[in-house]
Amino acid sequence: MELLKVYLSPINEADFKVSVNGSRVGQAEANSRLPFWQEKINWLITVIKSLEAIRFRPEDFQRSGEQDWMVQVDLLVQDRKAFHPYFLTNIGKALYQSLFPPGSKVEKVLQNAINLAQNNGTQLHTQLEIAADILGSTRLPDYPWELMHDDRGFLTQHQVTFSRYITYDAAPPKLPSMEQVNVLLISSAASDPENALEKLPQQEQLAVRRGLGIAEKEGHIRLVELKPPTLKALRDYLTEHRNETAPHVIHFDGHGLFGKCCNNTLDNGQLCRTIHKGIKINNCQRCHTSLPEPQGYLVFEDETGKPNYVSAKEVGILLQQNSFTDHSKQLRGVALVVLSACQSGLALTGTSVFNGVAQSLIAHRTPAVVAMQYSVSVLGATAFSEQFYRSLGQKDPLAMAVSQSREAMGTEGKQWYRPVLYLRWQDNEGGQLFAAPTPVIPTRIKLKPSVFVPSASLVITALVFGVRLLGILQSSELKIFDQMMRLRPDEGKDPRILVVTISEEDLQYQKDKGIKGSGSLSDSALHQLLEKLQTHQPRVIGLDIIRDFPVSNDQPELAKKLQNNDNFIAICVGNNLTTGDKGFEPPPEVPTERLGFADVVVDDDNILRRHLWGATFNSKTACETEVSLSLKLALYYLAKKGIKPETTHSGDLLLGKTRLQRLQARAGGYQNLHNDGYQMLLNYHSRNIARQVSLRNILENSFDPSWVKDRIVIIGVTARSVKDDFYTPYSLNEQQSDQIMRGVFVQAQMVSQITSAALDGRPLLGVLPWWGDVFYIWLWSLAGGVFGAVMLQRLPWRDRKIILLITSIGIIFIISYGICFFLLIHGYWLPFLPSTIAFLATGIITFIYIHQLPYKRC
Repeated sequence: MELLKVYLSPINEADFKVSVNGSRVGQAEANSRLPFWQEKINWLITVIKSLEAIRFRPEDFQRSGEQDWMVQVDLLVQDRKAFHPYFLTNIGKALYQSLFPPGSKVEKVLQNAINLAQNNGTQLHTQLEIAADILGSTRLPDYPWELMHDDRGFLTQHQVTFSRYITYDAAPPKLPSMEQVNVLLISSAASDPENALEKLPQQEQLAVRRGLGIAEKEGHIRLVELKPPTLKALRDYLTEHRNETAPHVIHFDGHGLFGKCCNNTLDNGQLCRTIHKGIKINNCQRCHTSLPEPQGYLVFEDETGKPNYVSAKEVGILLQQNSFTDHSKQLRGVALVVLSACQSGLALTGTSVFNGVAQSLIAHRTPAVVAMQYSVSVLGATAFSEQFYRSLGQKDPLAMAVSQSREAMGTEGKQWYRPVLYLRWQDNEGGQLFAAPTPVIPTRIKLKPSVFVPSASLVITALVFGVRLLGILQSSELKIFDQMMRLRPDEGKDPRILVVTISEEDLQYQKDKGIKGSGSLSDSALHQLLEKLQTHQPRVIGLDIIRDFPVSNDQPELAKKLQNNDNFIAICVGNNLTTGDKGFEPPPEVPTERLGFADVVVDDDNILRRHLWGATFNSKTACETEVSLSLKLALYYLAKKGIKPETTHSGDLLLGKTRLQRLQARAGGYQNLHNDGYQMLLNYHSRNIARQVSLRNILENSFDPSWVKDRIVIIGVTARSVKDDFYTPYSLNEQQSDQIMRGVFVQAQMVSQITSAALDGRPLLGVLPWWGDVFYIWLWSLAGGVFGAVMLQRLPWRDRKIILLITSIGIIFIISYGICFFLLIHGYWLPFLPSTIAFLATGIITFIYIHQLPYKRC
């Protein structure tokens, strides 16, 4: 499990500083503003009431301007009769943007940590560390941070789990891990109709027992139920059970409440003890005296079975007092308290952040607490408890057990975000209750080939994949990828595209004709060119020429064309990801919606293998459009075919049945790829991508009009005096000028890739997930082990000729290469080099091992 520490410290009542630190992804900090503030009004209580509610009731939201604000931020529908269908998502986005401001360094560290966890196939444990000595009304722990949403989904539903760490002036508790965990179950059936607390069924008790069934049989966990479920019985049990029988986990199943309790002494000498639910009431409804600050309560039973409201402070003191001992060898203290009770993790207003039950337990040195931030249904609590103890019984750390239990509550609805985990446990960041198994030093034995080969293949696979992750094989893998691209059958020209070229002869032609102007294509020549092309009804025209200057005053008609022709798309250039150049502005006459960027990304060896089709990082550059020229042209063309783009929940782009997926930082042979924006592998169509016609031929009408009709026309410069050259997988030697591809043809390749995929089903290039690569490498490693064992066992030693071995290995490599080549043609890039290395290494090791075995070979 990867760990990311997030430190929150207040600046004033509305602003705070966030600092992030991950051991392997760096650190960063930023100043931010708390969410749900508007014009010096903090609407946090409104948000919490919305999260607490099962359905919208207008009478619960009567604060001045409250419902207006809820409509404004999409928490409430316009007619104010129900919550907005996406109000959870909207709350989550506000929380995320506050804690991880978009584009900030802290967000970058978070995303790097998430990518690292995904690559390692584990969860990201995000620990929110919040100081107890808050400033003024800045109550950072009260915010429902577990709801954060990063536009792709709720983080807790995508490999991220949260815990909270409240800091105060005391050393964090340090308890030893256990071989066997003792669980004390407290099930209180007390009800209180006056506070709308109905009698609870026994469903959760049964769920806890189901969850612990296997662990109890295996002896990992011992479950005891407290009878009767009273505060006195709990105090007696803690006093009488020490060492091996002491409870490590206390599970409270019953009602919880956040409110105020009157502690006034009545005339008869007894305490009033009237409970007032919520925080609005200031005077006791029974004796009318002033009420103290609100806090959390657990509803135990008293000796008669009636409700006994035990405050957060009382529970915390009880557990802390029973953790003291005078015996150095005595096991001390409860390690975990699970509060399956409504509002047991809620803390609002007041001068202390410790007025909730969970928070009070943490303040009284309980290392870990799982609680419910808001009210929870019986079904939700039952599903949570069963899965939590099932995970705990498998010796999962608490952070992972809580994450899995949230999922069991259902990803839809309003239950999954209610559990919260507090951890304040020294040297135990994930909350592991169980001690690590004592390592056994194996005796040195000889394994049979049937055991050795699978074992060796797993070890070799891990080593090869580790070397690959370090990027050592990247350069070689890319060269093999290029070779396969060159060997693919040429698919010929794309009939949908026409490229209008401007060569050295066309530059001279403009001079000879007296056509004056700036750049490689003068205003007059461009005006004539567009008129000639538009006459023959092209579907869309793309200008792959930089025009960062206005149209000259003597060409007013051209300015109108550039401004009004809805099928004309121009380019600009944003920040170059490779060189850091500032870029070029677009033609001032062309509106933003008809602009596409011409930025490309090339690899370290100057080869262009990737297609950059979206760039969210262009917003503060000379080129503010977020869509590439190629995608703009393709979308315009496809729209006329009835194919409209759709964005998926994960940020991918759907074009009919074709999905444009964002290339991950580790993809295929790439390791630690700079995958800014939206990139995918470029599946080149052909060395000669499209029909070409020169500027001169267009202006002199020396072309077939059918070449233009309903085509995607791309205008670009091919003159060598204008630098716009790229090396591609087709380039054998970058020192030779004939190995380059001009930029206009690169744009044509990219347009062709998108349109051919959407209309013809031509595959886009994809890669296997990391585990798919591992599995494929392991298969070849296993095959290498079997090959080594068979070649050694089946042939007499005198006949085992080196030529035979080389020939056999050569045939197998041809088969492996053929599989990778075949799948590349059909859209999948497989790891040929790592699988080859794994095959050879396992085969050689197996060969040597079997030859040295002390028993007779058959």
